[in-house]
Amino acid sequence: MEKTLLNVSTIISAHGCQGEFKDTEERYEGNTCYVNGIPCKAKEHHFGGIGVEGV
Repeated sequence: MEKTLLNVSTIISAHGCQGEFKDTEERYEGNTCYVNGIPCKAKEHHFGGIGVEGV
C-alpha cells in the first residue's frame, strides 16, 4: 500500500521539519521523499520554509 504525506511543516520548538502520513496520520521519520518518482531530501530552508532537493 502506498502512503502519501498529508502535511510537511517546520517544527516550531526546534529546527527541522516533520511529516505525517495521510491515511494514518502517523509521524513520518526521515527526510527522504519522492517527487514524480525522483528520490529527494526535504529539509528546513531559509525563513522557516522547507526545501526539497533531488539526490
